[in-house]
Amino acid sequence: MPSGRFVFHRIQQGTYTAAGDKLELKPEKSTRIRKMPEDPAGDYPEVPEPLETRAFTFRADLDSLHLHESGRYALVLLRAT
Repeated sequence: MPSGRFVFHRIQQGTYTAAGDKLELKPEKSTRIRKMPEDPAGDYPEVPEPLETRAFTFRADLDSLHLHESGRYALVLLRAT
């Protein structure tokens, strides 16, 4: 992608369990949305996703939340300033 930007939202409702540095997410409802200016034909509105329980290790501080899913992805969420 020339701009390197797109919008991807995952909207989930469900429960979580946190203990020590472990976080488990159990969605009861999950949808995703995608918008990409360079590929509008591939955009989609709210599409249902499989209800998959996911487990992460996490680290949090005042400005960020670091999530790592074993064998999969790492995600860093930053607080907006």
